[in-house]
Amino acid sequence: MKKFESKLKKFNKLNQLNYKNILLLRNFITVSGKIIPKRLNNLTATQQRYITKSIKNARLMSFLPFVRLIEP
Repeated sequence: MKKFESKLKKFNKLNQLNYKNILLLRNFITVSGKIIPKRLNNLTATQQRYITKSIKNARLMSFLPFVRLIEP
């Protein structure tokens, strides 16, 4: 039951998830700008698809960068 509870806590605000909520979307992106896979997020497939679409929309609207440059 802990795994299921962690999913609910992490993704409890499904109604607030859209491409404008950048602070929430940054939790699902790596430092280099890649989308974190479902197996690491512990989300369902439906939730992962919804996050992926929101991140891609935010990138197209220039709220999120496509690639983050890491300084050496």
